Amino acid sequence: MKEPRPKTLEEHIEFCVEMSQLMLWFAVEHVRRHPGTSLGDTLCNQTCIDRFVIPPMTDPNALKGGAYATPAWHVILEKLRTIQAETAMAADTAARFEKQSFKIIRDAADITARATYRSKAKKPNGLLGALSYEPPKPENPRRVIFHIGNPLQPRSVFDDPGYLPGCLVALMNDAEQKFGASEMFTGTWLNSYPPFLRCFPPEYFDSVPLPKRYFTSRGYGTWGQFVNARGCFNHKYGNLFRTTGEMPFRPARAWCSFAALRRHLAKLSDAPPYPH
Repeated sequence: MKEPRPKTLEEHIEFCVEMSQLMLWFAVEHVRRHPGTSLGDTLCNQTCIDRFVIPPMTDPNALKGGAYATPAWHVILEKLRTIQAETAMAADTAARFEKQSFKIIRDAADITARATYRSKAKKPNGLLGALSYEPPKPENPRRVIFHIGNPLQPRSVFDDPGYLPGCLVALMNDAEQKFGASEMFTGTWLNSYPPFLRCFPPEYFDSVPLPKRYFTSRGYGTWGQFVNARGCFNHKYGNLFRTTGEMPFRPARAWCSFAALRRHLAKLSDAPPYPH
């Protein structure tokens, strides 16, 4: 199979624009469906549009609140509010708003993409592979919160069915040795994605009552489903979201014990030790 090519700067610019536009569409739709909510609060609390339209801050004394506290963001937001008011009475409000905001977002995304392109290149494939974790918190001294990334870009972490199981084994061994941990937890759209779920035992979802599972976050736990293996925008899922108004994969929270996970992984014949 031909090795996929890394994304180009032009593709990274397009990615920043497309992600921003989708989040703007979502925010306007959310405000329309939930009277009393605001465009600014929705963008700040339920999207990560700042990643794509505000260049990374290098000043260690930067304002509290991150990119959303910067003058650059407030300038963008005021322009977006003006467009929102101008398109509020249209039958296709969200589509018109998204179209008219394109130039603002295109210019901001272009600047941000050029500043972040090198840092978005393939990341080191370290000891835990695609995973990282936070140390246990006092309220749950045996549980670690783990996160999923893609250090294999432009390939997918699902190309090799043994890769993620091996990463999970490495994480458990590391967290056990360093912190005496015995449980793992995460909240992500991948908890609705079958290739990811095959790595986990039934306990993983049975541990959380259904009504409490679903959530919308401002990070990649929600929005990562619109990024493909090459780090480009996933047009298929973006179009599906706009068409249905529902996320293709609903973000969910779940946890399981190391013991149950180890028993499950032992049954997967295609799970070699990691690294391999």
